Amino acid sequence: METNTEVNKISNWKKFEKLLGVIAGIAAIAGILGVYYQIHTKSTKIEFQIISKDYLTSNNNIDGLKSNFEYEGFSVKNLWLLKIKLINTGDVTLFGKGDAKSILDSNLIFYFNPNLQVLNKIDLISTNLPDQNLSLINSTTLSFNFQQWRKNEYAIYSLYIKSDTNNISLLPTSKRIIKEGDIYIFDLTNNQIKLKQPLLDIIFKPTFSLIGRILSFLFVFLIFILSTILIFKAIFQWFVYLKWKKNNYQKFNAYILKLNESEIKNDVEKIVFKRMQNKYAKNPLLLPFKSSIWKNFDGDKIPEENTLTNWKEFWKFILILIGIYLAIITTILGLWIY
Repeated sequence: METNTEVNKISNWKKFEKLLGVIAGIAAIAGILGVYYQIHTKSTKIEFQIISKDYLTSNNNIDGLKSNFEYEGFSVKNLWLLKIKLINTGDVTLFGKGDAKSILDSNLIFYFNPNLQVLNKIDLISTNLPDQNLSLINSTTLSFNFQQWRKNEYAIYSLYIKSDTNNISLLPTSKRIIKEGDIYIFDLTNNQIKLKQPLLDIIFKPTFSLIGRILSFLFVFLIFILSTILIFKAIFQWFVYLKWKKNNYQKFNAYILKLNESEIKNDVEKIVFKRMQNKYAKNPLLLPFKSSIWKNFDGDKIPEENTLTNWKEFWKFILILIGIYLAIITTILGLWIY
C-alpha cells in the first residue's frame, strides 16, 4: 500500500539491494571459480625448456674469406650449443619406476626434427633431481628417465645439435606419455610466455571454447549494462534529492512538524503519520512519493521516488557497486585470460 511509508521504503531498498546482490553474486561466483580453478586445481605437467641457444658456426662478414668448421674431425655447416631444462612445473610428485609410476612407458622421449642431428655429447650442468639421466637413443631422439620427481625439481643439460641448414626449428616434440598430464615444450630464448590456459579452453574444445567466449561475453556485458544503468540511476536520484534537500528541507521540516493528523483525510495515512511524523521530519525520503501529504506542502516536491533513503544506504550501495565491477573483472580473468 503506497501510504505505508516505512514498509514501502524498506521494501524498495531491499528489492533493489537484492537485485544488485544477485548480479554481483553471479559474476563473482563465475570469476572466483575460474581463478580458483586455475590456482588450486592440481595439474600434472613437465616442461622441456630451451634456456639458451648459441649458434657456433657464424660466418664472418669479410668478402672473399670463407670459413670451414669441424667438430671432432667431422665437417659441420651449422652447429648449436643448447642448454635445456627439464622441470616438474605441476603440483604432484611423479614416479618413473614401480607399480605407481606416472608414465605410460619407461622413459620420457623427445623427438627432434629428422634434419637435425644431436651429437653424442650431453653434459649435466646442474640439478636438484636425484636419480635421473638424459641419454641419446639415436641422432634425433632423447630419453629421460627418473625415479621420483617432485614439484619444481629440475635438471639442466647442455647438448650440441648440427644441421645442413640454419633455418630450422630446434624444438623437439613428445608424445602424451604422462598419465593424466602433459609435456610442454618452450624455447625461452624466443621470449615465449607461458600462460595458464583460460578456464574456457580447459573445459571446452577449441570450437566450443569460442562459442563459450561469445556467450560469456554477452552475459557479462549484459550484467555490466544492467548494473551500470541501475547504479547511475540511483546515484543520480540521490544527488537530485541532495539538491532538493538543500533548497527545501527547512520548509518541509517545519511543514511536517506543524501538520496535524486531523488535516489528513486518508485514514490509513493518518494512522501511519501519527507514528512516523518525527521520522518524516528528519528524513523526507521516508514519505511516499505519491502520498497526499505532499499536496499541501508549500514548496517543491521531491522530483522522484528515491531508492536510497540515507547516507548509510548510499555507502552500502557504493560497496555493492565496487563488488559488481570487481566481480566482472575476476570473471574476465577467470574465464578468458588466465
